[in-house]
Amino acid sequence: MKVERVVVDSNVLISALLTSTSTPAVLLEGVLRDHRLVFSQATFQELQTRLWRPRFDRYVSMEIRSAFLNDLAAVAEWVEPKGDLTTPACRDPDDEKFLQLALAAQAGW
Repeated sequence: MKVERVVVDSNVLISALLTSTSTPAVLLEGVLRDHRLVFSQATFQELQTRLWRPRFDRYVSMEIRSAFLNDLAAVAEWVEPKGDLTTPACRDPDDEKFLQLALAAQAGW
């Protein structure tokens, strides 16, 4: 059986961390159980940079954020897109890296 690759936006992963009973948390649990989470250096860097922001200090400790990142990095498949899309495919330029990753990884989601 082929395991489906999945690219998940940083905001969904952060929401999953902040509220363990949220829809994003349920989604992440399902991805980790039944599929393969995929990161590129750029998508992981965005997640890491956002999680280090001081505004999250009151919600979750740095230790928990660090463990979350380490756990995701350990179980994820790493794929690096080759080159840029010739035409932007998304209204938000910050999301291009996720689309490029999904194409390079042949992710179903």
